[in-house]
Amino acid sequence: MFDELPAGASYQRLLGDAMRADGPQFLLQIGDQVYLDASGGVFDPAAIATLDANPSNRAARDVRHAYDLNLQLWPLRRSMARLPVYPMLDDHEVRDNWKGRNVEPTRAGVEVAIALDHFERYQWALAPDRPLPPESPGYGYRMQAAGLPFFVLDTRSQRQGAQPGQPTSGRIMPDAAMAALCRALRAADPALPKFIAMPSPLLPPERILRAPVPSRIHADDWSGFPASAAELLCFIRDNQIRGVVLLAGDSHLSSVSRFVFDNGNGNDHHQVIAVVSSGFYAPWPFANQRPDELLLSGPVDMGLPNQPCVGTLHLEAISTASGYALLRLQPPSKTARMPQLAVSLRGGKGSTVNCTLDLH
Repeated sequence: MFDELPAGASYQRLLGDAMRADGPQFLLQIGDQVYLDASGGVFDPAAIATLDANPSNRAARDVRHAYDLNLQLWPLRRSMARLPVYPMLDDHEVRDNWKGRNVEPTRAGVEVAIALDHFERYQWALAPDRPLPPESPGYGYRMQAAGLPFFVLDTRSQRQGAQPGQPTSGRIMPDAAMAALCRALRAADPALPKFIAMPSPLLPPERILRAPVPSRIHADDWSGFPASAAELLCFIRDNQIRGVVLLAGDSHLSSVSRFVFDNGNGNDHHQVIAVVSSGFYAPWPFANQRPDELLLSGPVDMGLPNQPCVGTLHLEAISTASGYALLRLQPPSKTARMPQLAVSLRGGKGSTVNCTLDLH
């Protein structure tokens, strides 16, 4: 009743971009497309009256109603009619800070199953049938889009928490999925950019990264899984994988940053670029991440005490507006082999922050 127009403002701007002859070719939606969290019915998007006495039936109807409300946004439907959509889930498709499939077999487990069933019906059905890895029970997949390799990671449903007394034993994704991603990165054309989409950001890290490893394990993003972060970044560094771009959401703010690996002599330009997009609609300031909660620039070690991964963070752009990140590849500069990456952080109310980076 009250927020249909502001909730659809970012989609309305996206629709305008999509209608351009040189507009985007597809849309990545990488988590929290719906919020299924209970809030006493006050701000609960899934609240719906029902006379059904069966709790499972009520839960299924509420989840379906949340998706239906989302799809009732006219500019969203029009955008999806023009753009192929590639989805991934994060936590709010199930519940806030959901830890993964390893839940107790109670009513909560039934509700998780219902939520995942609806995610598969409404979202995952749009994904290409190329799981990463093929034998994984998770939702990760790989695809070719606009002629470029994309790896869409499931960093939520298959998490493994740290064992007591072993703070580095937690994994944000299974070992088999990480190994499959690394193999695919090594096999990819070295002259092409490589995009890795992940619901929770790896870069820029939260300030908790400065804390001892045992105190980080309760963080919900990659900071809580330091061994996974170190494994991926160290693999990219040690195998000289070039042109890696990390795509993420979840933070309710947008940023473009670079992590330049320290090779010991200061002359190398080997880097990873990270683009974080805000939510299309994030109206509650108390739920939005603040820039001062992040490490945005300066030297940082993204590894572990026995597996250092030292480099320097460079912030290129930042925006706290609700909206989306529009990425475009441009011809390379005279001194570069790869294309340039132009990023436009586009707010639903008309704000725009632009930057262009060389892919090294």
